[in-house]
Amino acid sequence: MRTQIWCNERDGPVLRTVTMLNRTPALILYLQEQLGAVRNFLPEKNPLGFMLEPNTILYLVDDVGVLAAVDIVRGYHAHAHITFWDGRLRGREELTRLIAFRVMDECELNILWTAVPSEARVAVAFARRVGFRKVSDISGVTVLQLDRRSRWEWN
Repeated sequence: MRTQIWCNERDGPVLRTVTMLNRTPALILYLQEQLGAVRNFLPEKNPLGFMLEPNTILYLVDDVGVLAAVDIVRGYHAHAHITFWDGRLRGREELTRLIAFRVMDECELNILWTAVPSEARVAVAFARRVGFRKVSDISGVTVLQLDRRSRWEWN
């Protein structure tokens, strides 16, 4: 699956290509190389920040990021990971929202949730602009969720 989406980024409109990826050893190496610059934000044992398990869906956004849904429980929920290697978030909300709802449709999910360090206010604000709602703040982690009903607020 390949989709192109216009993003109104800081430098002006950019046409981004989003590609659904199959998990391969080459892909894992590529992601590890790309995330090397942000490794200090991720657990040492797992430089990707998430496990590439059989129930993982990955979307590559050009050469600027990856969106992953992990721990998928079909018909119920999944955990979302969003990483843009260039650190830019502004203007990529619609792209992220589109992919999030696509994952929800493909897996028949009711809830897509994410966890962000509470001190990462920019990331929390980005998730809220995408449509995630704050559910809790536990031990320095803000948990946010996007539910199927919120899709109609964005159409």
